[in-house]
Amino acid sequence: MILEKRRLRRVWHTSRNSDDKRAYNSYMKLLKQTIKETENATIEANLLSLTATASTDYALWKACKNMNPTRNPKPLLRLHGNIWARSKQEKADAFALHLSKAFLPNEPKPFI
Repeated sequence: MILEKRRLRRVWHTSRNSDDKRAYNSYMKLLKQTIKETENATIEANLLSLTATASTDYALWKACKNMNPTRNPKPLLRLHGNIWARSKQEKADAFALHLSKAFLPNEPKPFI
């Protein structure tokens, strides 16, 4: 299939015909779908062959452990008085207060 894809790409590059491009694109879509199906079948066969026993060093557990990685939680915002901001409005107010304190206009210098 990859050889056929290369042939279709070569034909399209030499002719620059829209029909050749359409044939190349449709074959690429078929090739990607075939590769995805093959990879899924391989992974499924591999997972079905694993066991969760000590004789296989708990390979099933090790394979499934990294499938759903943990998500990093968003850091919480602390308001004045050690109170946590819970609602979206409280978080927006806390951020606005922080920005108003962080970005102050420069004081004018006296002209001498």
